Amino acid sequence: MTEMAAHYHADAIFVDEGGVGGGVVDRLRQLGVPHVIGVNFAGRPDGWAPEGTGPLYANKRAEIWGRMKDWLKAGAIVDDPTLVQDLTGVEYGYDARNAIQLERKDDMKKRGLASPDLGDALALTFAQPVHPQWQRREADLQPRILDQDHDYDFFHDL
Repeated sequence: MTEMAAHYHADAIFVDEGGVGGGVVDRLRQLGVPHVIGVNFAGRPDGWAPEGTGPLYANKRAEIWGRMKDWLKAGAIVDDPTLVQDLTGVEYGYDARNAIQLERKDDMKKRGLASPDLGDALALTFAQPVHPQWQRREADLQPRILDQDHDYDFFHDL
């Protein structure tokens, strides 16, 4: 995983830390994989309903799936039948506070569907905003002397 994170210049690696995922998060950190962030699907969501009367989503998993749904209106994903099934197979409803709640994986299994692992993996990428780590080129780290033929021009070297 360390090699993959380095190869793809990962700015963050989100892992579902519920169940056995907590051990995965710990092991990745132990191996020195940078930017590992555990996400508790059952955890409290960040967003509230527009009226401010309560949470819009029942838990973190429903919230990140909601963010993914909003992104998919303009975003693009690979044409993968398993991913399509994962994204379209999960049903939703509302809890006692009228917050959006996704169908439990056990209930999906009762309907003959597999756990939406690829859908959850894609949704994890929406767990929180990620700002790219700026990588400086070696040339950017070298001191430069302005060319005497030019006045200072911020855009000169661009």
